[in-house]
Amino acid sequence: MRGACGSRLQRGGARDDRERVSAKQPRIFAGFVRSSLDTLDRIDAALGARVRAKLAPETARALAEASSVSYVPVEVDVDVTECLFAEAGSERGCEVMRENLELTFESPLLSALVSGGLRLLGRSPARLLGWSAKFWGQLYRDAGTMAFEADGPSSGHLRLTGLPACIAASRPYLLGMAASLGAAFEAMGVDGEASVAAADPAAGTASIRVSWKA
Repeated sequence: MRGACGSRLQRGGARDDRERVSAKQPRIFAGFVRSSLDTLDRIDAALGARVRAKLAPETARALAEASSVSYVPVEVDVDVTECLFAEAGSERGCEVMRENLELTFESPLLSALVSGGLRLLGRSPARLLGWSAKFWGQLYRDAGTMAFEADGPSSGHLRLTGLPACIAASRPYLLGMAASLGAAFEAMGVDGEASVAAADPAAGTASIRVSWKA
């Protein structure tokens, strides 16, 4: 499979896959990855079919065998994202990633966290972005951390550290993450922008620049 996230998915039975995923391998919530493909199927069935056909066999198998509450290796999500961008191009790929996160905010996985954050912190981008570590922790396991650092009243950076190399080295994946923040700004009711500022695969770090209209 594409990527460089430590232990790679290998051909084998479901038991072997579960054992590998449980050994502190960087993981992501399987339902979130599936929702990316399901969202794509709904908005552009032809494109969705092309993306699914392009996936590595190990990716398709990992998603098919994952339960509704399980996590899969992050390499699976990287493969899905890179296939999406390869077939759709960057602009369309970013649109899909944003729409998928909008739907995820309404799902059981994040809806309580989103509503709770808005209720406790209001719609202040700086305060809500400070909760980024909580959102990251809901979606990922053993895949680094995300933290917000303000550098002005209406701007700052989301700092990602301890990233698996396959995430830090994937331009499409980082672009998709930045694009997804559009859904976060929409939930806050503000006009905001996000872009990839830096990435260092060797160090396992990346930075996303965010700004909004005060």
